[in-house]
Amino acid sequence: MRLNRLEFALMNNPLRAAIQRHVEAPQLLKMGGPMAGGLALEIGCGRGVGTGLILEVFKADRVDAFDLDPRMVALARKRLLSRGSSARVWVGDATAIPVAADTYDAVFDFGIVHHIHEARTRRHRIPPQLLASPGLD
Repeated sequence: MRLNRLEFALMNNPLRAAIQRHVEAPQLLKMGGPMAGGLALEIGCGRGVGTGLILEVFKADRVDAFDLDPRMVALARKRLLSRGSSARVWVGDATAIPVAADTYDAVFDFGIVHHIHEARTRRHRIPPQLLASPGLD
């Protein structure tokens, strides 16, 4: 979903980044542990804060990331490029992820699934075949 003005402001403030770094990332790290290399996918990357955390905290070698909102993708590319990241970022839809099966070692979602209409109606799950090995459900 493309963010309205209020959502855009809320997602692009320092408090949101702090929550991702100090609350969400540690919880996910505790649940799944570090990657120690490999390729990760971030669904709904926003301005790229989570993408950076996947590289830094989870120790992924590479990250592919996408967001439905082109404004957020532009911010993510700018943010990640300024930090020397080699992450690949594109405009995409979580209901149609254009990758082959067994591509990723980990798939991340920093709280975006509620934005997917199909998820709200319980008709959508992120395809488990994206993962090279079974992950957390």
